[in-house]
Amino acid sequence: MSEIRSGMFSMAIHGGGLAIRLGFMLLLLRYTSPAILGLYGLAVAMESVAIYLAGLEFHTFTSRRFARSASQQRLKVLMRVHRCLLAFTAPLATVLGLFAAHILNFTTDTLSLLYLGILLFSGTIMQELSRYLILNRQPVHSIFIGFLRTAAWQPIAFFFLHSNEHVLRDILFLWAIFSLSGVIWGIWVLRKLIVCKCRPRKNYLFRGLYNARAYYVISAATVLQGNLERFILQMLLGPSAVGVFSFFQTLGNTLGSVAQTVVTNIALPELLMRFGQKLKGRQEYMRHVMKRLLICCTALSAAICMTAWPLILVLSRQEYTDKLWMLPFLLLGQGFIVWTQPIHLALYAGHKDRILLIMMGGALLASILANLLFIELFGIAGAVVSPLVVAILISGVRKYWFNRLSKNGEL
Repeated sequence: MSEIRSGMFSMAIHGGGLAIRLGFMLLLLRYTSPAILGLYGLAVAMESVAIYLAGLEFHTFTSRRFARSASQQRLKVLMRVHRCLLAFTAPLATVLGLFAAHILNFTTDTLSLLYLGILLFSGTIMQELSRYLILNRQPVHSIFIGFLRTAAWQPIAFFFLHSNEHVLRDILFLWAIFSLSGVIWGIWVLRKLIVCKCRPRKNYLFRGLYNARAYYVISAATVLQGNLERFILQMLLGPSAVGVFSFFQTLGNTLGSVAQTVVTNIALPELLMRFGQKLKGRQEYMRHVMKRLLICCTALSAAICMTAWPLILVLSRQEYTDKLWMLPFLLLGQGFIVWTQPIHLALYAGHKDRILLIMMGGALLASILANLLFIELFGIAGAVVSPLVVAILISGVRKYWFNRLSKNGEL
């Protein structure tokens, strides 16, 4: 029953966030140019990539330690270690994001870059808080702080869209303020776990980073692959193309976000424990989670299309109505990835890092080559075909390795 209640609350929060994000994207579509929407989409991509690249995936080491011996005291110790590491990773994410903004000609406005830096710094902290809320079996709070960061500020931003030459600056300002609010909320909820007097040894930190090195490459490859189209479109076709693509990709990505919140995050501790310790019944639990994800993805895809298409047609912006065909293809690609994500987690829990490393490294390379080729040949259409092909490839390889390892008793 607790899983059902958590899922219902999570669905409510994410449903509200989905409605707000959809409304905000439609308002950007209606009141701004595709170039502004493209710059906003680039900011989202730069934030995601910088936070993951700077995070060093140390949580891979700590979550596996927690899975072996779950307790509140163990969680306190692991969080204390993360506090030390954040003193390095949060500034690093800020520097990486601002460097990417310079390379991609994001903006020359000083205040906009300042707000982007605050957003990157606070986002790095929130990433770790969100993970520990999930490990502490508080998924609803994890979703709520994510809601503050991704959606709660957007209704206020509406009032800055009309005849405002500093639209991007105002968006980044509100986004950064609400991201900081999410950090404060997460710290308050976890306040009893954050207080820990132990002092982690440097050797422990270095050992954790060394053990997590393979999964860091895997994570970096995954997040780069998910945002690659926006970067390549910006370099080859400019911000207007990024804006049109970002609009439909954001709708498609909502599928993965909601499904992860409602199903995957709630099942995460159980998946890690069952496959980490090779408990009886783990295969049946895997099938149960994948079945729930399949149902969730099918229903959500239909809901997104039925909601988005009429609204876009009513707004009658030619740049977007001509590209309505993109949405089903992007949702299909997301569906394949989301449906097989529990297999990825099972391989992770079973310490199959080498397989994951080869798989995701190959997927990133294939994605780079496919995007460069297809976008150069077919323009924005190439940015839709490429992720679908790669998603099908990833899903097929995941199923192959899961079946093979399970048959041999290695997973």
